[in-house]
Amino acid sequence: MAMYKCILSSIAESETVYIECLNMLLQYMKALKSTIGTSQPLLSLDDFNVIFYRIPELHSLHLNFLKGLKKQIDGWNGTQSIGEDFKVLASKLGVYGSFLQNYSKAIETIRKCSIDNSKFSEITKSIKLKALQGQSTTLEDLLHKPVARVQKNALVLHDLLRYTPEHHRDFKTLKTALKMTQCFLNDINVS
Repeated sequence: MAMYKCILSSIAESETVYIECLNMLLQYMKALKSTIGTSQPLLSLDDFNVIFYRIPELHSLHLNFLKGLKKQIDGWNGTQSIGEDFKVLASKLGVYGSFLQNYSKAIETIRKCSIDNSKFSEITKSIKLKALQGQSTTLEDLLHKPVARVQKNALVLHDLLRYTPEHHRDFKTLKTALKMTQCFLNDINVS
C-alpha cells in the first residue's frame, strides 16, 4: 500500500496544479467580464460565455475532489477509502462532456477576439502560472487543460487499480469509476 499512497500523493499534486490553472481561468473570467459593461469591452458577453463555458463548475468539482483526497492522505493509515471520491468525480463527467462539445467553439472565439481586439490578444497570450515557476501560457493552453484531464483521470484509475488488492474495499468502486470514465471517453471519441 506504500505505492498506493505514493500514487495518491502524486494525484493530489497534479490536482493542485490543475486547480491553479482553473483558478487562473476564473481570474481571467472576472477581469474580462468587468470590461463587458464599459465603453471599451475586450469581448462581447456572448463571446465571454462561449470561452469560459463550464469553467466554474469544473473548478468546484475538482476543488471538492482535492479536498476529499487530501483529507484521506493527511490521515493515512492504509485503511482509508478513496474510491467514492473517484466515483463521484466520474459521475460528474457530464460537465466535461458539455465543456468538450463547446471546446472548439471556445478556441475559435478566442482567435476571433484576438483578431478583433489587440488588447484581448495581448492579455490572453502571456498568462503567468505560479505552479510552473512563473512560466507563461496562453488562454488557449489553459482551456486545453480540462481536455487532457479526463484522459489523465482514466490513466490514474488504472494505476490505482494495479496497486489495489481485489479484496480492498476500494477495488470495486475504483473499477466502477474507471468503467464510467472509459465509457465517457468512448462516447466522446465516437461523437
